[in-house]
Amino acid sequence: MFKNIFNKFIIVFFYFFFISRFFSEKLKILPKYIDLINFPLFFLMFILFLFGINKKIENDETYNKVLRFVIFYSITFIISSVFNTNKVLLESSVLFYIGFLEGPFLYLTMNKFINKPEGFVKNVDKIFLVLLLINIVFIFTVDLPEFLITGNPDVISGTYGNNTYQFSFLLMICGGYLLGYNHVKKYRTSFVIISQIVILAIFYLSQFRAAVPFFLISYMIMLGYLYGKRLIYRLIPIVLFLFFVTWSIFFLTNANEKIEGLKYNDWFEIILNPQEFLTYGKFKIYYNVVDMWSDYPETMMIGTGPGNFMSRANYTFSYELRVAGKGVSAFIGDFFGIKNPYWTNLHMKYVYNGIKIEPVLGTYQLSNPYTSYLASITEIGIFGGIYIIVMYIFMFVSSIRFLKKIRTIRQEYVPLSIALIGGSSYVFMLAFLENYWEMARVTLPLWFLFWTVNKMSKINPECEDYDHT
Repeated sequence: MFKNIFNKFIIVFFYFFFISRFFSEKLKILPKYIDLINFPLFFLMFILFLFGINKKIENDETYNKVLRFVIFYSITFIISSVFNTNKVLLESSVLFYIGFLEGPFLYLTMNKFINKPEGFVKNVDKIFLVLLLINIVFIFTVDLPEFLITGNPDVISGTYGNNTYQFSFLLMICGGYLLGYNHVKKYRTSFVIISQIVILAIFYLSQFRAAVPFFLISYMIMLGYLYGKRLIYRLIPIVLFLFFVTWSIFFLTNANEKIEGLKYNDWFEIILNPQEFLTYGKFKIYYNVVDMWSDYPETMMIGTGPGNFMSRANYTFSYELRVAGKGVSAFIGDFFGIKNPYWTNLHMKYVYNGIKIEPVLGTYQLSNPYTSYLASITEIGIFGGIYIIVMYIFMFVSSIRFLKKIRTIRQEYVPLSIALIGGSSYVFMLAFLENYWEMARVTLPLWFLFWTVNKMSKINPECEDYDHT
C-alpha cells in the first residue's frame, strides 16, 4: 500500500516541480517560497532511506557504488565539520549537505521503495514527453513574444521561471529525448533535423554564451552514441568549416560592432586572445586555492568547513543575504532567524578580496569564481571533493553502459537513455561555470532519470519473472 502511494507521490512531485517556477516567477500566482519544495523532499527521502536501510538491493552494483559514494562523502563532511566546528555556520553546512546529496538520496530511496517499476517508468517516460511539449508551447506563446518586444534573452526559460541558465539543462534533456524518440519511431531525416533546429534555436536565443561549447559537445556525444562514431567524424569537419566561414564573415564585415543583443561574436575575441581571459576569477580561483593550501596546509585535508568558502550554500548565506530579495535567501534567512550575511576569514582573503568580480564581455561568468569542481574540495577537503567528482564521472560512464543494454532489450526507452547521456555530460561540464551540483532543478531531474534508465537496463521483458503491470 505504502509503495503504491510512494510511486504516485514521486510522479506528482516531479510534474509540479518541473513547472512550478513558471507560475511562481513568471505568472506570480504561486508564492515564491514554493521554490523550496525540494527541501521537504530531501528530509522525506533521508528518513525513508534510514527506515529502509536494512532492505537489501540484490545484484545492483550501481546502487552499491552510489551508496558507497554517499557514505564516504558523508564521513568527510562530518570530519570537516568537527575540525572546523568553531567557524562553521550550522545552517550553511546543512544546506551544503542537502545541496550535494539530495539527488543521490532520491536515487537510493527510489531503489528501496519503488514497486512495479515497469508501470512507474512508463509514467516517467510520459513526464519528459509532456514536459517537452509544454515547454515548446510556453516558449512560443509566452517567452518568444516577450523576447521580441523587450529584446531580453533572459526571458527564454520555459517552465524554469526566471532562470535561463538552469533551463539550458532541461533543454538538453528534452533535446536528447527528442533525438532518441525520433530514432525509435523511425521518423524522416528532415523531421529529425527540423526538430533539433528548434531546440538549438531556443538555446541560441537564451544567450547562455558561456555554455555553448559544453552544449555542443554534449550534443556531439549524444549523436555519436545514437548514430555511431562515423557521424561524428563527418560532422567535425563540417562544424569546423562553418566556424571558420562564420568567423571570416564577422572579421571581414566587422560584425562584432553591429550585432546587439545576442553577442555570440564575443567567443571570437576569447579564442583570439585566450591569455587575457585566463587572468579572470573563473581561472584565478584555482591559483588562490593553491595559495590557501600553502598558507594553511590543513585545509587541503579537512577543508575550510562545509558551507564556508565557495559552495552555493556559502553564497546563499553571504552574498544573497547581503542583497535583499535575491533568490530564496530571504525565506531561508527568515526561517533560521539569520539577518546578516556570514563571512569567514579564509573566504574574505582568497575569494572576496582575492577575486575581482566584474562584467567581462557583458557577463559575470568569466569573473565569477564559483564552481562545483572546487566547492567540495575547498570546504570538506580534497578527498570529499574527489568523491563527488568521481560520482558524476561514474554517472556519465554508467549512462553509456545503460544505453548498450537498453538497445538490446528495451528499445522503447532509448529516448530516456540518450537524454541521460546528454544530461550527465552537460551537467558535468557545467560544473566548471557555477555550483550546478547543488541546484535542485538540475540534480533532482538528473538523478531521477539516472534511476529510471538504470532500472530499465535491468528489466528484460523476455524473462520469466518479468512484471507486466
